[in-house]
This record gives sequence, structure tokens and C-alpha cells, in this order.
Amino acid sequence: LPRLSSVHAAEMVRSAAGDAADADMIKRIAERTDGVPLFIEELTRSIYQAEENAAVACEEIPETLQGLLLASLDRLDPKVRELAQVGSVIGREFTRDLLSETLGRSEGLDSALERLMASRLVNQSGSAQSRRYVFRHALIQEAAYSSLLTRRRHEYHEAIAKALERDLGDGADTPPELVAQHYTAAAKVEAAIPWWLQAGKRALERSANVEAVEHLQQGVRLAEGLPNGQDKLRLQLEIHLDLASGIDLARAAIGFEEGEFYLGRAEAASIVLLEEAMTMLDGSETVERCRVLGGLGRAYTTVGAIERAREVTGDAVEMARRLGDKRALYESLIYVYYTTGAGQTDNAWRALIELNALAKEIGDWDLIMRAESWRGFHHLQAGDRDRYAESLQIYRTNAELHQQAIHIWVTTSANAMDAVLDGDFETSERHAEEAFRLGQKMHIENAQGVYGTQMFTIRREQGRLAEVAPVFKKFVDENPAEATWRPGLALIASDLGFLAPARKVFDQMAEDGFKIAHDAKRSATLSYLAEVCARLQDRKRAEMLYKILQPYAELTITMGLTTVCYGAAARFLGLLSATFEDWETAAAHFEVAIVKNSELRAWPWLAHSQADYAAMLRARGDRSDSSRIEELLHSASSAAAQHDMVLLQGRVAALR
Repeated sequence: LPRLSSVHAAEMVRSAAGDAADADMIKRIAERTDGVPLFIEELTRSIYQAEENAAVACEEIPETLQGLLLASLDRLDPKVRELAQVGSVIGREFTRDLLSETLGRSEGLDSALERLMASRLVNQSGSAQSRRYVFRHALIQEAAYSSLLTRRRHEYHEAIAKALERDLGDGADTPPELVAQHYTAAAKVEAAIPWWLQAGKRALERSANVEAVEHLQQGVRLAEGLPNGQDKLRLQLEIHLDLASGIDLARAAIGFEEGEFYLGRAEAASIVLLEEAMTMLDGSETVERCRVLGGLGRAYTTVGAIERAREVTGDAVEMARRLGDKRALYESLIYVYYTTGAGQTDNAWRALIELNALAKEIGDWDLIMRAESWRGFHHLQAGDRDRYAESLQIYRTNAELHQQAIHIWVTTSANAMDAVLDGDFETSERHAEEAFRLGQKMHIENAQGVYGTQMFTIRREQGRLAEVAPVFKKFVDENPAEATWRPGLALIASDLGFLAPARKVFDQMAEDGFKIAHDAKRSATLSYLAEVCARLQDRKRAEMLYKILQPYAELTITMGLTTVCYGAAARFLGLLSATFEDWETAAAHFEVAIVKNSELRAWPWLAHSQADYAAMLRARGDRSDSSRIEELLHSASSAAAQHDMVLLQGRVAALR
């Protein structure tokens, strides 16, 4: 409890002393104790001892709470005081059995415990079968502990450690760190070190890595104090091997790969670490080996080694099935989903179905949420907005139910993406701003990127790119490794009529054959490049990009569940086909784009598809297309006016 006010302190004195307390004594006790509840209670009890039937003078009581508590202990019978002291060495809580084993006797123990409880220094807790004794306050335990001579403390700590060892031999689930702590406090270093080592290993098995390091480092510190010799070297080596084991390297490499993946980087460094971890793990089939194989699969995917990626993720899944470990299988299937190519939606869907089933079997709602988010992404990428909306609603309901901030951020960002599909840019901007504030508060690494992409999309359609162009350029200059933003900058430049800067960025990206990471941003990056290529009328590069984008032909351009969806990929394939003047193929792609964007209810991208199709028909120069061109432009113009799409209104006017 915090310090009490003078009024509450007086009430507490009256409650403890009853009719015996007069107003003057109540005031003096309240002043003396400075409102500390435990001090008030102990001082009042000391002054008004029921058995003495007479109050003692306030001045006869020790000045400090510590002194008062020690005085209370001194008044106890020696055997009762010894129980309090041994109990304080055990901890804030202790059991009768452990007291008995430490003292080496049980005769007279129960009556002594009853008298200890009568002193009100200790209370009872638990049922009759699992009864425990608890010091009423931590400061009481501290006072009892401080009343012991150092030699006596060491003896008790050692006796407790040995008693706990015997319990462990009988199958008790005593934490090894508890034995280690008592041996350490007993100054029995050589006996303590193996127990710290065992505690570290046990923590590693539970993936409690921080706790494991603390236990093992405690062992290191104790080992350093040993005299030089073979025993010291053996113990130090054993501890350091655990601190830097293959399992630890594997976990570190897996964490590094996850960080690289979520930051959207090509993972060459992750591959080196994960391969090294594989060599340090023994040859047995373990969960760690499954996870390393899965991480390697995803890392190989980001650098374009697709066949190798599928090989190692397949090995991870088969190993997890043999192990019968559901969590390992869940993680392995995630990697399978990541490494499944754009043209293999059936394989991806099978992985997702099993993922969802596994998450429910495991019963971990966080795993269920992750699986649901991928299911929603899959439906949106496949162009099924109804099923996407169903997944998003399940995700949103669970996010609100569990109130975990990361999931609330995801749903808020997804709301912004959803509103763009509706052409409601004002609502989308509001959700994007809200998500950005949440992301900043939670230090979400990619919150800035998601917000930037969404605002770029909104401002572009509003014809307000000039407002964000300087900020965008500064961001690209400061983050040269972020390949996604470079085509975005080229797109801004081409939209604003600065074709030379657009050409410069485009040529730089074409130098390595448009090697785009196989991550959540891949299709969006390709769509930006397709638009720039069409604007620059670069026929040769259009054919190159067409081959890279072609696996997405039946899909939408979707950047994760949280960022943006640009509608049917067929529209961008149509732009590229028109650039290298394959009119028939371009027309087929635009027809598909119009149907898919209509089914998706992606009204802005439907309007763009119609305008792009009209531009392609105009470029083809067939007079028989004139009525179709006018029909397409009319639909695009109506949608542009309805949704305040300034950019598209300008394009339609220019085409007319």
C-alpha cells in the first residue's frame, strides 16, 4: 500500500487498538509512522499487546520499522524464531515439508508453526493438501533474514538446496534455477554452476532466450571466480557452448531472415547465416532444422532462386510431418505459401487451407489471425472481393475482441485499401492517417512504407502528385536500397511530364533485367514499371517486362493485406502489349481487366482500364473501333467525375 493520509492512518490505529487507544496516542502513532501502513500496524500492536493488558509508552518502541520488526522477532520463542528465519531463507513463501527437511526434524514443528502464525508475522494459504506459509509482508521476511549470522545463512541455503535436489530426484518439478540460487547464496560455487547450466538449457527448450542467457551468464560469472584448473576450463567451455550453440545461431539466423523479409530486402546475407546454422546443427530432425530450411526457402525466393527455394521448403514440410509437430508444420507451410509462384494459385490455396486448419487445432488465436490475413490476401489477389471481405471481417472482429494493437493497425490499413477500391479517397485518407498514427506509436517498421504507398495512390488519383514529389524524392535518395520506391518516383516524374528523370530511373532498373524481389511488393513494383514503360514507349523493355508480369495474368496487383490493390494485372499486361503493338493480345488483356475489375468492384481501376483500352484502340487506328472508343471514354469519364479522379479526367479529355 502507498503511504496513508493522517485521517486514514488514525482509522487504522483505532481499528488495530480498539477501545484502548486515546486521541493523543493515535496522533503520536500516526506522526511517528509517517503514514506507512505496515509500520502503523506493527507499532500499534507493539504498544497495545493484548496479553500485557497495559499500553507501553510510544518512546519505548524502536524508532525504525526495521528495528520494530526485529524486536517482534526477538520476542518470539527461540524455536518459533528459528522457523521464521529458516522460512525467510527459503523465500516469501515456504512449506512445512521444506522447513522440516532443512531443519532435519519434524518433532514439535506443527505447534511452533501455530505459534508463528499467532504472531501474525506469517499467514497460511492454499488448501489442506497444498498448504503454504507466507510472510505477511516482504519487509518482515527481509527483517528475519537480516537477523541471521552469515555463517548460519550459508548453512540454511545449502540445506535448502540439497532438500530441493532430493525433491527433483523424486520427480518434483522444481525449477533448477531455484537450486542454483540457493547454492550460490551458500557460497557453494562448484555445486551452483551445473544448476545454472541446467536452468539455461531448460529455458532454451522453452525458447525463453533472454532468461536462458541470464542463467548461463550467472554460471559464467561464478566459473570465473574458480581457481585455475581443468574443472574451471571444463565448466566454462560447457557454458559458453550453450551460449553459442547451433540452436542459438539457428534462432538468431531465423530472426534475422524475418527482419530482412519484412523490410522487403533481398536476403543474400540471410542465406549465408542460415546455411552456416545448418552446418552447426547436428544431423537429427528437429523443429529448429525445419525452421532454418523454411527460412532458407523464403530467402532464396527473394533472390530469385525459385527452384532451390521450393526444394528446401518441401524438405521442411516433410520433416515437420515426420516429427508430428503441428507448430513446425504451420511455420513450414507459411514458407511454402511464400515460395509458391504467382501462377501456382492452387498450390498456394492448398497450403492456406491446411494452415487455417492447423491454427485451429493448435488453438492459438495469434496463429489463427495470421492464417486469416493470408487467406484474405489470397482472395483479393485472386479477385474475389466477397471472400476477401469475409476474411477481413473475421480478422477485424478478432482484432477488436483481443485488442492487440498490431492487429488493429492491420485492419485500419486494410480499411484504407478497401476504400481506394470503392473510389472513396477521402475515407481512405482518413484510415491511412489513423493507421500511420497507430504505427508510429507502436514502432511498426513498415508503417511508414504502407502509409507512403497509400498516400501516393490517393494523391495520384486526385491529381496532387506535385505536393508529394519533393518528399518522395527525398525518401528515395535516403533509401536507395528500397527498389519499390524508385519506379514510384519514375511514375511521379512521368505523370508530371518530366520524362528525362523518369527515363533515367527506368534505365537504371532495366540494367539488371528488372530483378525485382519475390516479396509482397513485387507485383505492385512491376505495375509501376509497366506504366512508366508505356509512357516512355520503350518497346524493347515492354517485351521484357511482359514476360516477368505474365504469371500474374489471372490475378490482381495486390501489395499485402494492408497496403493497396491496383486491380487486375491484365490491365498492365494490356499496356505493355500495346507498347510493343501486339494489338490483339492487348485488346484481350483489356477485356479481361474490365471484367475482373467489375467483378472486384474496383471502380477506379475499372475506369482506368476503360481509358487505357480506349487509348490502345485509338493507337491501333481502326475506324471501326470509334463507337467502342466513345463508349469506353464515356464510362471512364463518368467514373472519374463521380470519384473526383482529377488525373483520369485530364487523360480522358486529352484522348477526346
